[in-house]
Amino acid sequence: MIYSQDLIDEIKSSNDIVDIVSEYVKLKRAGKYYKGLCPFHKEKTPSFSVSPDKQIFYCFGCGMGGDAIRFISKIENIDFGESVEVLADRANIKLPENDNNVDYERIKLKERLYEINKIAAKYFYNNLFLESSKQARDYLEKRKIDINVVKRFGIGYSINNSTGLYKYLLEQGYTADEMLKVGLVNKKDNDYYDKFRNRVMFPIFDIRDRIIGFGGRVLDDSLPKYMNSPESMIYSKGKNLYAMNFAKRTSKPKIIIVEGYLDAISLQKSGFSGAIASLGTALTENQGRLIRKYTEEVYIGYDSDGAGQNATLRGLEILASLGLNVKIIQMEGAKDPDEYINKFGKEKFEVLISNALSLVEFKIKLLKRDIDITKTEGKIEFLNKMAYVLSKIENSIEQDAYVKKMAREIGIGAEAIYSEINKIKYGKDTLKSSKFNIKEKLAKSDENEKDDISEARLKAERMIIFLLASDDPNVYKFLKKEINFDKFKVKLYANLAEKIYSNDRRLNVVDLFTEENEINAVTGILQEEANEDINQMKLAEDLVVMIKKEDLEEQKKILLGNLKERDKFTADEIVAVEKQLNYVVMELNKISSRRR
Repeated sequence: MIYSQDLIDEIKSSNDIVDIVSEYVKLKRAGKYYKGLCPFHKEKTPSFSVSPDKQIFYCFGCGMGGDAIRFISKIENIDFGESVEVLADRANIKLPENDNNVDYERIKLKERLYEINKIAAKYFYNNLFLESSKQARDYLEKRKIDINVVKRFGIGYSINNSTGLYKYLLEQGYTADEMLKVGLVNKKDNDYYDKFRNRVMFPIFDIRDRIIGFGGRVLDDSLPKYMNSPESMIYSKGKNLYAMNFAKRTSKPKIIIVEGYLDAISLQKSGFSGAIASLGTALTENQGRLIRKYTEEVYIGYDSDGAGQNATLRGLEILASLGLNVKIIQMEGAKDPDEYINKFGKEKFEVLISNALSLVEFKIKLLKRDIDITKTEGKIEFLNKMAYVLSKIENSIEQDAYVKKMAREIGIGAEAIYSEINKIKYGKDTLKSSKFNIKEKLAKSDENEKDDISEARLKAERMIIFLLASDDPNVYKFLKKEINFDKFKVKLYANLAEKIYSNDRRLNVVDLFTEENEINAVTGILQEEANEDINQMKLAEDLVVMIKKEDLEEQKKILLGNLKERDKFTADEIVAVEKQLNYVVMELNKISSRRR
């Protein structure tokens, strides 16, 4: 079966490689990567690395690398097509039944739905500034939302007209059926009417800045207070997060998850650029994996009421299971972050963040709230439940600290707490048998002739491949112009460069290669070099100069050697050699003068 590249891209974007690999390998966060013991060869020290940013894996021990599709292919010992089917099924994506049945109509419809949302957002935004929309502007002013914030988040207003948006979109060339599919209108009998009326409108963006839905808040006390777009072909509440498109741009963001749009907006405009909001549902694993792509540190700032506290606990459990360091912000004197910021200011909220509770502390706090430990039976119940919480702590030093702290607080010996923990931890056999037989040894990618190449040249050629695979089109164009693939001394790297040049494909570079040694090589380069914080254009220029100079020096050496043995050449050949030597020396002088 041959699948379109668009379909393959959709399948890969719907499957987080960290989540895929985690089903077979125990991974731990290590900076911007996840690391674990390689499933493709025996090792005691982890050398297997997964990049959530580039969505690739690579083992520095055996040299195996690739994307999610290749991982499934290797780990399950199935071919490419079967791997695509496994991942498509996992993401609930329907595959075409034959080669000629690529669902281009579905792809086209999705683009139309993105477009219709964009047009609707502009319509809502313009409505906000109508003379009749003063009530909406007054509401935003009361909530301390100024024009700059309105523009940044695309906030608008749905006028109190049952067919205003419907008629406008018809005029723009969109059909009633398309409006229904994206959830902008409702249908009753044969009549269509706007879903959102007399509400402040908050466009919901995905991480690619496409508008996928809307949230609308009433201006009075009518219910529902918030109305959100329904699930659609382009919008899934459980896979997206409000304002994540802004939060992801922050360098090493400290993500703060809140419940409402205005909570996220209020925090972001106050300088907490990592603030995001869930979309009216309990936090899901898909949302947790999305967060994990951008940060390791997460704070939950849900409302301080009982429902908010319970939602906080559910969210913490999900995030902690994904390996994130999660803490809980405790607010007093305000029901939500928006009210707290407006009431007490940014500095006081920063104090709340610094005093945020860990998962263990928060769970124990909830136990204390619900159990009366002044009575013997309450103390026993608390001990049993608290021991269960502490048994989940893998770090023995951290566990010991909590055990001693709780022993002091409730007046029970630490030994008794450890006894209960051990009953919980070792009372059941938690060992699971391995599901797959893994090959013990796989050959590394052959880099051909590298023994005859200097380390500096080898490093330079690897780095050029890394830069060619970068997202900067200017760097790519510069390198393609200055360094042809035949200039590479390592044959493997020359093949990589030739395929990259011939396809002019800047994204999903791994998809360009089908040979195993090429896939291993390119993923290894991307994984190894990606740590370097560099000015890519400056580096590209330096590499070009270095390679050209080295090649010219080699030519000069050969030419000088020929002149020493001039008796082997005719007079005309000697003249040609001297002319070539003069040219080489001139070019070297140019390079030297530029570098000065």
